[in-house]
Amino acid sequence: METISLKIMYSDLIATIEDGVDEKITLKDESNVSNQVYNYLSKRFLNEQDVWLEEISILLLSYHNPPQLPPNLPCTNWAIKCESYTPYVLDLLNSIPPNCEKLEIEIDNWSFKEIADTEQVRTAEELSLKTSDPRMEMGLSEEQIQTFEAVKLYLNEEKLR
Repeated sequence: METISLKIMYSDLIATIEDGVDEKITLKDESNVSNQVYNYLSKRFLNEQDVWLEEISILLLSYHNPPQLPPNLPCTNWAIKCESYTPYVLDLLNSIPPNCEKLEIEIDNWSFKEIADTEQVRTAEELSLKTSDPRMEMGLSEEQIQTFEAVKLYLNEEKLR
């Protein structure tokens, strides 16, 4: 079984997907590239029995079009860095299976308040939430932090568990 890690750079009109082994694909659309990303990932990885997705790293640069990923991509480690319209992170989280081994989220200009209430964040075994500017408030309540099931928990790179 082949193990690969995907790197996806996702903007409004263009997306690049690298598998770290031998493939780099650029998808373009004049209005919204999200459907092309969804279709490519669905065809390539949802029914593939000889490929193991070890990690998916997503750099989100989209401001006008919410990203789309096929639900339940068979991956256990996720890293999302959002340098754009941060509420789109919620769209991505809805595509990620709960109970993943590792979930890292870095945001630019928003709080984690809504993100913290998703099942994917609450059930990740290892969870890292980070703001690009460490002086920015994370927007997490103590009650929300207590709902995290993570064995390893990092907030702005500070280990809490």
